[in-house]
Amino acid sequence: MDATTFEDPAIVEYMNKHYYSVKFNAETKDTILFKDKSYSFKPEYKANELAAQMLNGSMSYPTSVYLDETMNEIGPVPGYLTSEQMLPVLKYFAEDIYKTKKWDDYLNENFKR
Repeated sequence: MDATTFEDPAIVEYMNKHYYSVKFNAETKDTILFKDKSYSFKPEYKANELAAQMLNGSMSYPTSVYLDETMNEIGPVPGYLTSEQMLPVLKYFAEDIYKTKKWDDYLNENFKR
């Protein structure tokens, strides 16, 4: 995705306008401080426990995790996404559509499937 999706000018522009993007290596052995808690590498997950927590223990890569403005997790979105797949996801979370509409309803109303 680094060489494709995240190089798309429309994705870059939308993310820069609506998100604070962080690329996180889930397998880091560094201790991470997040929301006043320390997270360390866990051999049983072969990953940092912050990644395991954010991915609900379902360790698949790549996965994009979305947080709200107060750093509370909205949810993970697993898998490789093309620009065409990613833009609806970005809008769904950034524009708070997820608060009032189910994902499938949003897609059916706004995008041809």
